[in-house]
Amino acid sequence: MIGKSSLLAAGFLTAIATTSVAAAAPFFPKKYTLPDGDFTSKTVCGLEKCVIYGSGTPFHLYITPFSPDIESPMEPISAARAVIGYMSVDASGGTPLYCSKSGTHPFKPEDVKFKRSASGREVDYTRDVKIAIDVSGAVKADLDNMNALGLIPPGKLDDVKATLQAAYQGVSGSSYKAKGTFYEFALADNVYRDLWQTDKYKECADMIRRGEGKLINAAGVLWLTIDLTQGTTSAVAAQAETRLKAQGVSYDVHAAMSRNIAESLKSHTADLYQVLVWHLIDKDAIKAIPSVSSAGVGR
Repeated sequence: MIGKSSLLAAGFLTAIATTSVAAAAPFFPKKYTLPDGDFTSKTVCGLEKCVIYGSGTPFHLYITPFSPDIESPMEPISAARAVIGYMSVDASGGTPLYCSKSGTHPFKPEDVKFKRSASGREVDYTRDVKIAIDVSGAVKADLDNMNALGLIPPGKLDDVKATLQAAYQGVSGSSYKAKGTFYEFALADNVYRDLWQTDKYKECADMIRRGEGKLINAAGVLWLTIDLTQGTTSAVAAQAETRLKAQGVSYDVHAAMSRNIAESLKSHTADLYQVLVWHLIDKDAIKAIPSVSSAGVGR
C-alpha cells in the first residue's frame, strides 16, 4: 500500500525554466538531475530521449525525478505501480492523484507489466550509498532468532551478543557501490479495453472522459542495487561466524546482515530509485488503441 499523503505530497512538481531568448518559452534540459550529478538520456536508457514503448505522450522529470514511497516488495515494479494508473492533472507535471472520486486506487498490481525486458537495461552509473544500521535492533532480532532455534549454549548469551554487536558496528556507516539499471513499465494491454468498455474502472474512465486529467500509463524507473558481498560486509560476517563457532553457535551472519541492511535501505528511497519519465494518455489516445477501437467507442 502507498500512503495517501505521500501520493498527494506537493514535493514532486516539476519546475519549468524559461529562456531570455524566447520569452515564456519552456526550456527542458536534456539531462536528468540525480543526487550526485546530471545524466543524459543516452546514459540512462540508451536513447536520445527515454521513451517507453507503447502509447501515451512522454513527460520527462528532468529536474525533479520522483522517488515514491513503496513498501514490500522492494523491487523496481513497485516504484512503477506507485505512479502508473494515477492521474496527472495538467501537462506540466503536477501532483499525481488517484484516478477515482472515492479516494482509492482502482488498478491492481497485475495491471502493471514490464516493457521490453524484465532484466532492464544496465546503466553506466554507480552511486556511493552509506548505510546506517540500527545496531541494537539488529542484534536483538538475531538473538531472538537464535533463541527461537535453540542455537545459544547455556552461559554464552553475553559472548554471542558481544560478537554480533561488534559485527554490526563494523559495517554500520559503511559505503556501498550501488549499480543502476533502467526499467520500463506500462499498463497491461488488456486494461485499456476494460477501462473503456466495461465498468471495471468506471470512476477512472469517467474522469478521463470529462477531461479532468490524463492517465499515467507508463513509467521509466532507474533502480540501484547494492551488492552486499562487496567491501567489508563479507569479511566482517565471516569473522563473526568464526567467533560464533568458537562459542558453540553455527549461524549465517552474512544472511542476517543482508536482511538488516535491506531493512535500513527503506530510508534511502531518494538514493536508490527514481521515476525519470512517465507517459500520459487522454481519452482520444485511449480510443485510438487497437484493442479499444476495434470494439467500438464504448460507453
